[in-house]
Amino acid sequence: MMPQVVAPEPPPPPPEPARPVLHEYQWSQAEGDSAAAFSLVLNGGEVRRAIAVWMQGEFVSYIAPDGNSGRIRVNALNREVTRQLNAEKHLKLLLPSGI
Repeated sequence: MMPQVVAPEPPPPPPEPARPVLHEYQWSQAEGDSAAAFSLVLNGGEVRRAIAVWMQGEFVSYIAPDGNSGRIRVNALNREVTRQLNAEKHLKLLLPSGI
């Protein structure tokens, strides 16, 4: 008598492949761009608004709410007032010290 051979069950089919999805959000102008934007305060008191901020060498680079970009020398920035204004809006903008 020969032993009975039982074939294993076939594996389940693979999951569906991931499909890219793009979501575009339109923010209401009634909410105001300045509430969600970072404030960058210059030593002379001028305030620039930014939706993105990064450091490049001795410059703070930013994208304004209207999509334009700019650069500020880090030593032209009033760090303390910049920190205070952003803290009031519950935004945390970390600028490295010692630059």
